[in-house]
Amino acid sequence: MLLSDDYAIKALKSQVQISNSIVQDNDQLLIANTQSILDIINTTFANITCNNVLFSAISSAVTIRNVSLKNVSYLSTSNVFSKIEILSQSSFDADNFTIDGVVGPLIYATESTINVSNSLIQNSLNYDNLNPLISLDSSTIGFANTSMKNLKSLLFSPIFSLSSNTFELSNSSITDFDKTLFGIDEGVYSFKGLKVQNGSNTATKASNSIVFDTKNANLSLSNSEFTGISTLHSCPIVYIERDDF
Repeated sequence: MLLSDDYAIKALKSQVQISNSIVQDNDQLLIANTQSILDIINTTFANITCNNVLFSAISSAVTIRNVSLKNVSYLSTSNVFSKIEILSQSSFDADNFTIDGVVGPLIYATESTINVSNSLIQNSLNYDNLNPLISLDSSTIGFANTSMKNLKSLLFSPIFSLSSNTFELSNSSITDFDKTLFGIDEGVYSFKGLKVQNGSNTATKASNSIVFDTKNANLSLSNSEFTGISTLHSCPIVYIERDDF
């Protein structure tokens, strides 16, 4: 969550566009609040050491096109936080978005709408041992034609924490991860054309599943492939538990 109000750009009931730019060494970059509209186009953010959330949207709309976020780390690993926050009925629409070499947690979203397509997330290590790399709660979410590679976490589990969402992931791939991939609690989830490769669970204690750890949720899985999955403890690819039976 936000730690201060000291941002380079603060939009309140406003429209902001950043385009054809290179932004370096500038943390706490932007907060869009209260029905603001933010467009980021053909822009690279790189080599940033953060001491607070990099982007935050509160009750606002964010559109990202042809944007890269590269080599982002913490000022101190004793003070960790999500780099991108999408909160309170916001929308986040990203196409051709590259996240590369960003120290996690990466994204926290709640009560919002998120669509990510034709994008790449790779080389991310989550230093937070309390919160997942990506946490999505009470939102409507779509991932399409997106590749995720080399996702690691100090947290026991999972990489993605999904709670009370309507979620669809299609024609996408996830390769090289070291904890349970999806922790799912309540909601409706659809995975179509998903390829999962070279996943492992390096945690010293057993988990329910290496890919889908599901509780009280509706899970649909079709036309998907799982190869090169291994764990230190015996556990399935899919685990489903319900309290209402």
